[in-house]
Amino acid sequence: MLAKTRQTNEKMLMNKTKMAGAEYTRPEQLSKNIQKQVREKKEADTEIHNKIKAEVRNEFPAGTDEAINAMVAKKIYNLEQAAHVPADPELTLRPDMKKTIRRETITERYHNGKYELDRFSEKGKSAWSCCMNKREDSEGCVVRKVDKHKWNLSGF
Repeated sequence: MLAKTRQTNEKMLMNKTKMAGAEYTRPEQLSKNIQKQVREKKEADTEIHNKIKAEVRNEFPAGTDEAINAMVAKKIYNLEQAAHVPADPELTLRPDMKKTIRRETITERYHNGKYELDRFSEKGKSAWSCCMNKREDSEGCVVRKVDKHKWNLSGF
């Protein structure tokens, strides 16, 4: 049973590789190819690495080897990232979230009481029952912030 499954898998794999136009690469060979590419890149970057290492040593003479190597690696990484910056500044590969996550909040102020004759006033003046404010056109004692883009589910 296991041999039959292996044969079927091999056939399926061969069909996929024929369709892709590439030969099957064994994992060991793939790993060797990656190691080879990394080694070639390291050898090409040794000159830049030594130059930056000398600069960092001048900046931090008391730094340990680990710290200096970390700084050099970070600077080389930043140089590589700067080299891959797209020519068009509008092309960021990130969505413009300013339009979708915009928050429009409005502050509403109101009274939750009633404007009526003040029972505690000796002069018989009117006031709001919630905050005892004497002016009828006052701003309001209850503050509520409303987001205009938030869904209103209170009707359900």
